[in-house]
Amino acid sequence: MDFKRKLKLAKLAWRMNKNTSAPLPLPAVLPEIIGCFDAIITDEDLDFLNRLDNRHYSYEDLRRLSGKVESVFKPFFARLLAYQILEHYTFTDGRPDHYELNAILVGWFEGTLKGTYPMTPERVEFAKRVRKLFTKLEKLNVTPLRQIVNLKLKLDPSWRTVVALDSAAPKKSIAMNQKVETPGAKGGIMTPDTVGYYLEKFDEPDTIALCDCFCRKVFEVNEDPCRYDIPMESCIMLGYRARHIIEAGMGRAISRKECEQVIMDCYSKGAMMNVLYEHSDASKVEAAICLCCPDCCGSIGSYNRSWMALSVKAFYQAQANIDNCVGCKLCVKFCPTAAITMAEGVKKISFDPAKCIGCGQCAFHCKKDVFTLVPNERMVFLPNRPVSEARFKQP
Repeated sequence: MDFKRKLKLAKLAWRMNKNTSAPLPLPAVLPEIIGCFDAIITDEDLDFLNRLDNRHYSYEDLRRLSGKVESVFKPFFARLLAYQILEHYTFTDGRPDHYELNAILVGWFEGTLKGTYPMTPERVEFAKRVRKLFTKLEKLNVTPLRQIVNLKLKLDPSWRTVVALDSAAPKKSIAMNQKVETPGAKGGIMTPDTVGYYLEKFDEPDTIALCDCFCRKVFEVNEDPCRYDIPMESCIMLGYRARHIIEAGMGRAISRKECEQVIMDCYSKGAMMNVLYEHSDASKVEAAICLCCPDCCGSIGSYNRSWMALSVKAFYQAQANIDNCVGCKLCVKFCPTAAITMAEGVKKISFDPAKCIGCGQCAFHCKKDVFTLVPNERMVFLPNRPVSEARFKQP
């Protein structure tokens, strides 16, 4: 890659990283980030994309900026949408469609691997470079860089919501298909009774779509399969993003009932429901529900690998009655943040409430009613730890 191309890629990366409320906590010009761009973006793409500002454009605006006639621009534009380098906004209330430059993460990275398109050599190479970027975080996990990044993430707003199933606490929850009023349910870790808060908003045709999980696909390409055996097709897109995913052939439309079954199947295997928002801003509309596990999840999995700190808003807290514990270790396996542990030779679990994010996995899997979930709205920040303390090591 010549120096001129690197500069152009760096300019594009810097601008895309600004188009989100939760930018990557690393310089967008990091060589590993530029390498991801280089795997997918052609010189023709680059010249066009660097003409765009971080604002909305109509299709005709973009065609004119490209300088191409319709017959040439259409396939060129379709490629940018297929990789979700451009974000497509569609509406059902009469507003015209518009497009804008996507964010790096969450946004373009996921779109490149999310669809049902064949894993072409460039997509495979992209997945390998994304993994290289993430493992770069491990190399940067040294004093004082770890402390600096921890502080930055602690000061940044939380942008991810993790929702649990109704059956996480079958004796103490509201059914998923009931209408639930959840004051302030804009972000954070929520219990089973709040799933309906999200799904009831998307009852029009083609407003719920199912597609492949970006995180899991990166691990699969790099021959590091999911320890929790969550299916690849486990990312749920909502609203206009669902329509785009369906129209582009990147996923399939599913009903609310089908969505609930997918959620149940994945949750029972250890997945959490990470609710993602437009521009990673929890005050905006919900964009997706990513069913990911403590192993593969881009946020919690990175925390478990000592790649990154974890910051989430929690609405519930697990309480433990240790006297009921029989030492089966199911809760130890499924707790996403290792708040539950069992020392060698000890017959009962230990529970650290400061690490609890209220996801409900412990209550769902425990057969002895050790755990109860109680309301407790709070921010949970778990600083990144030294690599030697990582829960999951690199293969």
